Amino acid sequence: IPKTGGSTLKDIIADCHFKVVANEEGIADGHDQDMDLQLVDVGGYGRAKYVNVDTTTIEGIDRAVQLGLVRSNLADVIVTPYLYESELLFKNGS
Repeated sequence: IPKTGGSTLKDIIADCHFKVVANEEGIADGHDQDMDLQLVDVGGYGRAKYVNVDTTTIEGIDRAVQLGLVRSNLADVIVTPYLYESELLFKNGS
């Protein structure tokens, strides 16, 4: 399968534009067990900041909804392959 540039784009957004990203990187080092939202530095990724949720899985989206990801305004960019399911992040003041 040819490379589509998704990983490169995420790296540019986080490392070059200094935007806070919500994606699978944020749960590294056990941060999927955190009880509240927070920004995390993931080793080896320069100055990139991530929110401690994984918006690339259905379970992670559910967790992000429960923790109030959108309401928190922590993430500048939310990355997910689940377009329809991620709608829940933006409903009812989630």
